[in-house]
Amino acid sequence: MAGRTLPFLLLGGAAAASVGLPVQLETRSAVNSRLANVHLSSARAVDGPITVAYGDCSSSTVQDTHHLVGKAEVDASNAKRLVWILPEETETGGCLSAWDSAGTLVGRSEPQLVHNIHKRNAEKRACKCEDSGLRKQHRISGANPNPQPSR
Repeated sequence: MAGRTLPFLLLGGAAAASVGLPVQLETRSAVNSRLANVHLSSARAVDGPITVAYGDCSSSTVQDTHHLVGKAEVDASNAKRLVWILPEETETGGCLSAWDSAGTLVGRSEPQLVHNIHKRNAEKRACKCEDSGLRKQHRISGANPNPQPSR
């Protein structure tokens, strides 16, 4: 029973952080590639552009976040979408947060599950480089990868 309560408390805490804030942020699908759509909507107008960033769910300023996602104008009449380009070192479990031009928090998402797509792709690239590097070395040096014993 305790194992089931913990996830509820974590999500409940994140949801409570965004209650009463005018901007809603969500990804609507799994974050499993280098790009993700961030959907923004607002219950009321927000002065000036908002800055969206990703980082710790308790970040109190935009400077406390891991990285910036982008800037957008939002109002109650239309929803917006930003393309989030995930840096390689993006950790899972952080939140998307929005700040107005005065630096006031105006929105925060639920914690984001970020699949480690960068690590998987880096491992594939490393493997391909090693394979092609070995083949290239043999072509350049003229070394025979299967030398025959001399008689």
